[in-house]
This record gives sequence, C-alpha cells and structure tokens, in this order.
Amino acid sequence: MAVVYSRQIDERVLHLTPSGWTYGEIRSTSVFVLMDKETESLWFPNEVGGRRGLVCIGGFHADRMLEKLYDLEVYTWQEWKALHPGTKIVHEQ
Repeated sequence: MAVVYSRQIDERVLHLTPSGWTYGEIRSTSVFVLMDKETESLWFPNEVGGRRGLVCIGGFHADRMLEKLYDLEVYTWQEWKALHPGTKIVHEQ
C-alpha cells in the first residue's frame, strides 16, 4: 500500500524527491525522508494531533504538514488480473 500526500503549501506546489536519508521504522522497514526541491526542507510521514501527513522535520517549512489525501493500493498485473479477470487492456497502434 502506498499513500498519496498533498504537495501544496502556502499556495505553492512542492516538488518532492527522495533525500537519500531514511529515518525510523514503520512495520520493520526504514522510511525514506523526502526533500522538496524548492527549499530543501525534509519531510517524513507522521501523525500529529490525529492528522496523518508528511511533517517537515527540518528546513524552511519546519513543523508544517502536507496532508494525507488517500491510500493507494498497488498491484502487479498478475494480481490485478486474478482479482478482476474481466479486465481488458486498450491498445492503440
């Protein structure tokens, strides 16, 4: 499962990229710290006051949050086809 977060803060859209750092563990897995290209602030998934999102752990946007929008389920084609055998692929040439 993946999570989709807002990238908008103060009327700006941030461009997030892996920072090269990992931090903590969620379900026995280290989690990538993201960095926005605009300010090089560092973002980490967390929950604050019952709200889930990306929390800025360092930089210009320190202690700000990018809201969680929704969970996204990721499947391989084989998994999808097993769950939805009637699925057809549209192919243009």
